[in-house]
Amino acid sequence: MPAPLCKEMIPFYLTTALYWIFYIPNDQPGILTMLLKILPTIALYCAIRVGIRYTNWYQKYLAFGLAASVVGDAALVWDELFVIGMLAFAVGHFFYIKALNLKG
Repeated sequence: MPAPLCKEMIPFYLTTALYWIFYIPNDQPGILTMLLKILPTIALYCAIRVGIRYTNWYQKYLAFGLAASVVGDAALVWDELFVIGMLAFAVGHFFYIKALNLKG
């Protein structure tokens, strides 16, 4: 049974709390808004990289999906990048589905 990722998840929990504490409405897009939005996903990506160390394709596909989600979250901060954000999320979901197919 693998060890829990408790230690590695602390940055994810902290950045998620920061996002909700300093939430900036969508009508004020900017770099700070983007950073607050993508930091939790980046922290989760780092937790997977540090905690699991890419031992198989399942973890790799999850990491690829999270990386694509970061691009999608960053793009959705600005209305004119909506299509790019949706395409990035589609790529991310492709990798999540591939990862789940390996587990099923």
